[in-house]
Amino acid sequence: MNNQNNNQNNGDNNGFFNKNPIFIFAIFAIVIVLAFRSFSGDGLGGTFGLGSNAQSKMIAYSEFKDMLKNKQLNEVAISETTIKGVGNDKTIYLAKRINDPTLIGILEQNGITYSVYSENNWFGDLIFSWIIPVFIFFAIWMFIASRMQKNIGGGILGIGSAKKLINSEKPKVKFDDVAGVEEAKEEVQEIVDYLKSPDK
Repeated sequence: MNNQNNNQNNGDNNGFFNKNPIFIFAIFAIVIVLAFRSFSGDGLGGTFGLGSNAQSKMIAYSEFKDMLKNKQLNEVAISETTIKGVGNDKTIYLAKRINDPTLIGILEQNGITYSVYSENNWFGDLIFSWIIPVFIFFAIWMFIASRMQKNIGGGILGIGSAKKLINSEKPKVKFDDVAGVEEAKEEVQEIVDYLKSPDK
């Protein structure tokens, strides 16, 4: 009895997965994206390895520069438009970058580690360049496949439908249904009579 229940539950689960492939694919895509985010540390803190939950604060460039001189920042990352640094309290301080020829000198003079990073959002690129196109393609493919399956009445490549046509009952046509049956019957009867009594 327990085995029958287990088999029934497994059958129901398989039926759910077979009937909802797009839903399963969506869950799989979300899990993959979240896994990438957790391992890469996406967000402001990802540059410094602090994770996506790191606190941040926007300050003026002059204040950011004073923090560098006072050694209140121990690591700095520079992009095309923004400069950010992690403070001694693990807070990320951001400032709008300006063209300052003395910046690199201040960083090196105070022994602050600095690097350059790109502002391109890889997570957005992943979503719009890979996840969404693949999801749309998969959805269209499933839609077309379901329509084709309905049109052919089930079966792979119409094999089930063809088998049904081949195994269909043959039409039962009687001799009486043929046009001119009376004349044909008379001729056949004359031939039969002649064969039985050729002397007549």
